Amino acid sequence: MPTTGEEFDKLWYRRVDKPYNSYYGTVQRQRLYKQALFYALEAQYNGLIVQGQYDEIRSMVKVDHVVTPVSDTVVINTALPDYLHYLYSEAKYQGDTFQFSSFSYSGSGPIKAFTDKVQSLRTGDFVVISGCAEMNEANGSFYLKQIGRTAYALYLNADLTNPATATVFSGGEATAIQYFFGKCMVQYSDQRIQVLDSPSRNNPRVMIANNAIKIFPTGCLELRIDYVTNPSVFIDPANNTFDLETVYPMKFLYQIIDKAAEIFDVETKDPQSFQSDTILERDNP
Repeated sequence: MPTTGEEFDKLWYRRVDKPYNSYYGTVQRQRLYKQALFYALEAQYNGLIVQGQYDEIRSMVKVDHVVTPVSDTVVINTALPDYLHYLYSEAKYQGDTFQFSSFSYSGSGPIKAFTDKVQSLRTGDFVVISGCAEMNEANGSFYLKQIGRTAYALYLNADLTNPATATVFSGGEATAIQYFFGKCMVQYSDQRIQVLDSPSRNNPRVMIANNAIKIFPTGCLELRIDYVTNPSVFIDPANNTFDLETVYPMKFLYQIIDKAAEIFDVETKDPQSFQSDTILERDNP
């Protein structure tokens, strides 16, 4: 049986054990369920430790969402209109520009790239290469594996398991731009006085203020963010067609019922039922 708003309403009536009461009309119950949904969501967010808690709010967790900052700022209402709570982010910065002097390919393994002098490049660095006329496959985005002081192997993935290959055996000069993808720490106002651990391209910071996400240091090109969204569907006790379980797991719907019962008990001044409901919720997390 689908859990429609009408079915949810029946479950809530059974939960508060007042199936014939006239305390709340349909509109009042709709408002109650909306309030309870946010309370249940906040309770899950505040306890996000185990995977099961993420699973229960899975329809409200958005990952790998890419936004382009303006002056190192992401305005939440404009760029992230469904944003509710921050989870994680990664900031992209441009690094140095340098030259590869030549490329080679042996017919197996990855393309090898060479520089004329030692560069500040290490295994795992991400670069965008352009301008190699003789070997077209050397143009593009790659992860580097250092195989010598001035020699690097090109890979297509960060795990360095998918080597870049070519149809020719050698190539000439090309321009490369290095990019950093720094995992952001959240910075709070009282931490801004420290000078020994300032934000950098490798260790950026974000602050959430002025209805925006501010990124430090300056120069952020792109922010990839995971966050908890606002609920996309609210519960209408008069709806008998839409299945709420297509959006929310049944276990989370039961938590909403728990919260709605607690609010009902407080508003109707029923302390005995409130105590019983909180004990039931505690014993069935």
